[in-house]
Amino acid sequence: MLRILQQCPEPVVCLQAPGGYGKTTVLAQWVGEDRRPVVWITVRPQAPDATWIVGELLAALSATGLIREIPSVPAADDLVEWHLAVLPVIEQAVGYPTLPYLIVIDEAGSMRGQRWESLVAAIAGALPPHCQLVLSTRSAIPAALSRVRARGDLRMVETGVLALDAVEGADLMRLTAVTLPDDTFLDLMETTEGWPVAVYLSLLAAKSGRAPVSRTASWLSSTGLPRYLRDEILARLSPADAQFLLRCSVLPDLDEAACDAVTGQAGSLARLCRLAQSQHLVVALDGFEPRFRMNPLLSAFLSDELRVTDPGVWRMCHERASRAREMVGDLDGAVYHARTAADDGRLSELVWQYAGVLIGTGHLPVLQRWIDGVDAARVAAHPGLAMACAWMGVQRGDAALVARMEAAVEAVSRAEGDRWEAPLLLLRATAWTQAPAELEAQMRRYLHLADPAEPWCSVAWFLLGVATALQDHEAEATAALGWANRLALAHDLPAMQARCLSALAQLELAQGQRVAALAQIQRARSVIAEHQLDHLATTGPVFVSSAAGYLLEDRRAEARREALRALRLVSRSTMVPSWTLVFGRLSLAQVFQALGDVDRSSALVHEAERQYGRAARAPAVDRAFAEIAERIRSVRNAGLSCEVLSTAELRLLQHLPTHLSYPQIANELSLSKHTVKTQGMAIYRKLGVNTRDDAIRRATEMGLLERS
Repeated sequence: MLRILQQCPEPVVCLQAPGGYGKTTVLAQWVGEDRRPVVWITVRPQAPDATWIVGELLAALSATGLIREIPSVPAADDLVEWHLAVLPVIEQAVGYPTLPYLIVIDEAGSMRGQRWESLVAAIAGALPPHCQLVLSTRSAIPAALSRVRARGDLRMVETGVLALDAVEGADLMRLTAVTLPDDTFLDLMETTEGWPVAVYLSLLAAKSGRAPVSRTASWLSSTGLPRYLRDEILARLSPADAQFLLRCSVLPDLDEAACDAVTGQAGSLARLCRLAQSQHLVVALDGFEPRFRMNPLLSAFLSDELRVTDPGVWRMCHERASRAREMVGDLDGAVYHARTAADDGRLSELVWQYAGVLIGTGHLPVLQRWIDGVDAARVAAHPGLAMACAWMGVQRGDAALVARMEAAVEAVSRAEGDRWEAPLLLLRATAWTQAPAELEAQMRRYLHLADPAEPWCSVAWFLLGVATALQDHEAEATAALGWANRLALAHDLPAMQARCLSALAQLELAQGQRVAALAQIQRARSVIAEHQLDHLATTGPVFVSSAAGYLLEDRRAEARREALRALRLVSRSTMVPSWTLVFGRLSLAQVFQALGDVDRSSALVHEAERQYGRAARAPAVDRAFAEIAERIRSVRNAGLSCEVLSTAELRLLQHLPTHLSYPQIANELSLSKHTVKTQGMAIYRKLGVNTRDDAIRRATEMGLLERS
């Protein structure tokens, strides 16, 4: 960086950065290596005005022998006299020397006013060839230098250049006799963004064995950086600017709307622009909309300062920031602020408000990330969090989690009235084992209680459609599924949309409407492909319908591929209503029977029969049992010709390619170690292998596992 300064040809150079960027140190190094005479003036905050600078400059020029004697400076009471009487004297003195020299004015930002600006412009204009004026400032450059800059005679050296790079940081580490591992050193440079004072103080802290590198309050305290920031940054700001930055420090990025929200005042953009230009405490970011950010360490310090000195305001700022981020659609940001302030009420409100959309679009990892780290007691105390966890348990087949969360919501709902009655009705429907007529009644009650525009209503209409279809009320089922599909489209819930389309296709196939059914199946396929939902267990029925569609088109290879994919997904669906387990297996059994795989078809029928013994009776399911049983009997009169994997074994098979051990898989599936071991041995025997790797290879060849 010193080499960059030494190679600057411009007559005026300005080092402009906040405190701690080593401006004075860099200037001293430059002067030490430059052979030209140097006139150095350090401006103190208590300096009266520009007249003081004039006297200091003339005395310094005389002391270095650049001028023969100090000229007298006439008194100037107003700005006009200053221009007419004082500036000519300084211009003549600056332009008198015949040899190159440097004028350094350190801490130039302490001087303000029109006289000061005129003085700097006069010095810059009077410099002889090969002479330079060098300024260091924390504030904006004098407006009078704008003309100099426009001519190309001014070089700005700002924080991007003054910050230490990795090489300079390594040099400083050697000078301080500190040895850090490479990864720790790189973390330090990234965390501090090369801010010289922060790097230096952090190295000293590391030398004494203090906290590891981070942006936490404890680490900042261990470096001693907070005292520096408090004295050199915060204390130099006006009370209004200090309060503004303190409140805005809770924001990762600074934009007008968010800053207006957390401060409770309009006009933040103008203040941000001024602070970026005058104090350089915020930096403008690239982009169409004006956005800024603070140095992360400064932001962390200010946020912790606000949290300690006024925790109520700190929490209020995070709450306001959360609502501001939600208004612009930044849900991750809204959740971040609620979590940071430990505002569980706000977090619960956000999570439950968007849980339906996230589940409907297959974004379970986002929902999981929002809740991760919130302990079980806090989740159970807030129904929104508990309901979201319960629905994640539904998607993953974790019946124990669903039961715990359902009980937690029920306990809280007794104190809050009827608000959670409808969500509990819908959640319980996922494990429904009663007659279809009862499910129909429950969903109608849900739709009576719930806001008809909320995303969860698409699930309720879908379940209503299924319940009426199982009772052979085809017109009502078609209407309910059509409404569920429209709601799914309105709320952009592709997973639910695909399930509605496939269910409508099943109804149309039952009515002999082959062309209409194929059109629905093709639409469902395109939704799954467009939104990459083929990994969701809940899309298993969609692939069953897709396989049936390929059979109608006599595309048997594609039908078998879809049927195997459906089988893999169905094997992962455990936390679903009994009628889904039964009807889904029967539908898949029909596909495999049509493909000539009678063994697998029979196995699926046997599994469905075991479930049907505990499930409610339904005319459509009775009819499906009779049809598939008759088809299988027409092919053979005996049992299975070979053994096939059960659905439970298929579910375990999906975990074999992972790094998980059998005990870990047991924990993942909420099964005992003995059960998993028994199922694993059955898989090896049925596939004719002896090792886990061979089982993976054989299952992949058979289409029971997806190729990686």
